[in-house]
Amino acid sequence: MNEIDLLRHVPIRLTKEERIIHRSVVNALEISEYVDNVDIQCRNKQATIEREVAEFLDSTLSMLLATPFFRQRVRKLLKRTGDDGKDTAYTGAIREYATQGFEICRRYKRLNSTFMRSSYGKLMWILMDMKIMSDNYLTPIWTIDDALAEAGTKELLHDTLFRRATDPSIPAVERSQLVAELQQTYGNTVGGKLDLILSSVIDSREAIHAKCRPIERVLLWLEEFRHHHSGRDLSISRGHGGCCFSHSHEQQYTFVRNSLILWITIQKHMNVFWASIEDDLLNPALTYQFVNTGQGYQRLQPCPSTMRVAQMCLAETKKSVNGWIGSDVIHLGDRDVPNPLVFIDKYTQVPLILGELVSIVDDMERQCALYESVARIIEQKHGSVQDARREILRDFFRFGFNGSGDDGGSCIDGRLTSVWNWCSRIQKKSFYPIFLLCGFTGFDGHC
Repeated sequence: MNEIDLLRHVPIRLTKEERIIHRSVVNALEISEYVDNVDIQCRNKQATIEREVAEFLDSTLSMLLATPFFRQRVRKLLKRTGDDGKDTAYTGAIREYATQGFEICRRYKRLNSTFMRSSYGKLMWILMDMKIMSDNYLTPIWTIDDALAEAGTKELLHDTLFRRATDPSIPAVERSQLVAELQQTYGNTVGGKLDLILSSVIDSREAIHAKCRPIERVLLWLEEFRHHHSGRDLSISRGHGGCCFSHSHEQQYTFVRNSLILWITIQKHMNVFWASIEDDLLNPALTYQFVNTGQGYQRLQPCPSTMRVAQMCLAETKKSVNGWIGSDVIHLGDRDVPNPLVFIDKYTQVPLILGELVSIVDDMERQCALYESVARIIEQKHGSVQDARREILRDFFRFGFNGSGDDGGSCIDGRLTSVWNWCSRIQKKSFYPIFLLCGFTGFDGHC
């Protein structure tokens, strides 16, 4: 997928009014116990769903009715319909406002994938069940493609000046000059939306850059282990240290490199993935089963759209690397990855996990320079800061990709599961005190 196709999926940044609406819906989601009451084994599931959906809508609409924008919208509708259409106008405004609120929350999640960790999943489960009830509160996510189509200026995406102005690496002064030129060219057709479109694309590109940066740093560090030297051997043996397969140094290096490049590719296509998971979850032709997957009861359903995007990313990665080590099986819609929300949740955590690792490794030298006692502890136990750094990275490249995930850990999903397992065992590592000295609190992105 080329750069222009990726830009078309970029969601539009929220306006001031939309942020207030978003907060109202999130408040309703946070107090809702929908998942606790619905995703359980019970006799009359349909009645439970209908009751919980009605309760959620009541609380959501109560939050929304308190905002000033709703009253303004009702007044506008009444002017068009008159007193005879008062009830219809009021009901229509409520439904329209709730639908908009749900769209805003879905769009916000795409813009800020580390936020709404539990409330987004709850919203999607509710919308899935509304779909079964034929109660439609859905509207497409407002994207760059929609905004440009409305203005009749889709050619803006092909303008090299536009792509240059939205490059997150250019200085602010140069960007201001480029934006001024774009205003002269497209200002009359796009109008006041040009700033919003530019800001949305810049936000998206900066977010993708931030997500890829820690993975790229780790990939760069992997190159230090490319050749087999003393203290840099990456070979692993089945049965040793939890390893589920055996790899020579060269095989393990390639296996880790393949995995990191795949994760970078997935991060670059994250906006496309968000669109595909909603296509699957909210598709009325696709139904879910509530089954015990071995990891508790989950909603299991087919994921054709998400699978297509995942296969595209895998094919793109294979094309860019010299040789592929391990399985290329993608688990989606099965007991390992029961639905697309589980899939995307796994990959939104990759930058958090690797970002924490990068932060610790980068912070070691600074801590040693600031505190003599820290330097002394590291030197006594590990020889030097560089030796400690090498030990941490070597352990991660070996035992973070040791096959402890599913299918021997070499499948697409199993590679990430192996990293999760490494994170869960970090307290048992000899270098764990270094993590604590550098302010480590966890791999989940929370302080």
